[in-house]
Amino acid sequence: MTTPPSLPSPPPQGPAGWVPPAGPPAAPYAAPHAAGPAGWGPPVPPATPPSWLAGVPAGPSPVPGPAGPARNRRLVAGAAVLAVGVLVTTVVLADSGGSTTPGEVAVGYVDALQSGDYTTAYQSLCREERDDYDDADEFAEDMDHYLGGLLSAPGRVVEVEQDGEGWEVDVRISTVFGTDETPLDVVVEDGELRVCDDLADSL
Repeated sequence: MTTPPSLPSPPPQGPAGWVPPAGPPAAPYAAPHAAGPAGWGPPVPPATPPSWLAGVPAGPSPVPGPAGPARNRRLVAGAAVLAVGVLVTTVVLADSGGSTTPGEVAVGYVDALQSGDYTTAYQSLCREERDDYDDADEFAEDMDHYLGGLLSAPGRVVEVEQDGEGWEVDVRISTVFGTDETPLDVVVEDGELRVCDDLADSL
């Protein structure tokens, strides 16, 4: 007759309600990282500045060097000089009445003498030339005596050259004796262009 195997003894039982103490918790499972090449590591996130630096500018704005402002000042000064020159020329031309250029003033003077309009010719002269006569009537008498019938055609501008504060205008003048070029000085006087020459003395 075979003897049956003996069974293990049951664990000892504690008093009623007793629970055996729990052992240390098992560590959670973590999958092993795949090994990369030598020197490789996981990417590092960019550093975040601390919160107290929020809103603080990174640094002072770049300041232009001395060459920038100096060049700008030169450009502004050059533009100002050019603007003044244009303004002066514009004022002279605007205030000169019907004739707007030195050449037109000189030819207008010659044409007035050629047509016998001595009053207009007298008013075209500068103060220095007008002072040689007592008045416009004396001027008319002299011009009629010296130039009456001598000028045969209107004048024509040949060349205008600036001379100091005025201009020298070469006018082609036709007389009964032929054609010649005569220089006449034109100046600015009281804001107007005036002839400062006596044509009777120039012919």
